[in-house]
Amino acid sequence: METHGSSSGVLSGRSWKISSTIGWPVISLDRSTSKEAVCVVFEKVNTGGKPLDAFELVTATYAAVGHELRKDWYGDDGTKGRHRRFAETLRPAGSESGIIADVSNTDFLQPISLFHTRDRRRAAEKVGKEGKELPAVTCNRQALLNLPLEAYKDTKSR
Repeated sequence: METHGSSSGVLSGRSWKISSTIGWPVISLDRSTSKEAVCVVFEKVNTGGKPLDAFELVTATYAAVGHELRKDWYGDDGTKGRHRRFAETLRPAGSESGIIADVSNTDFLQPISLFHTRDRRRAAEKVGKEGKELPAVTCNRQALLNLPLEAYKDTKSR
């Protein structure tokens, strides 16, 4: 059964529109919509019942610019992802897996966020910012959602 129609509204000062003229709902947000607002939309329309964690939301953000974070983490038929490499790295004698095998995908993003926010803080210090003007060094959910793809890719060289 095909339904047609639309609705619209405002989310964090930005307009949105839901339409189903092509047979399934489509949510349109303009490019100026913040990542936070996009994440709220993802969470609200998630009908699978599974809460979306930071990794899932960052995966969606990176996919918008063509990077497959899930593939990088889990790998594919021809490539071992970071998860598999962690399971095999630093394996004590007689152990089936390495000491960092239980690092989750979100756990892995947290130190990347710490490095990124530390670098931002150092850059602010170099231009003379002090005290409350300095950005925080953090790895909370918001910092993960704001983690630029370039900061993620930079971890391959560290």
